[in-house]
Amino acid sequence: MSISVKSAILATFLGVTVGALLCYLANKVLALKFILFEFNIFPILLFSILLVGLQICISYGVSRSIEKDTLVDRLRTE
Repeated sequence: MSISVKSAILATFLGVTVGALLCYLANKVLALKFILFEFNIFPILLFSILLVGLQICISYGVSRSIEKDTLVDRLRTE
């Protein structure tokens, strides 16, 4: 869970920073006036919810598959 939260925060920070910088360079340096930077929170929230939700589903599935075998069976396979 910690990795998912950290990656969502890092992706948000880097995405906004790099996106704003590239749009600024395109607008001011290359004189492409039609490129504007707009910050919208909805895609960020959607990405974060999907990332954490997927991590929870994978963890749940792995733990359920491990619970099907007995401890002795799991030790024998390793």
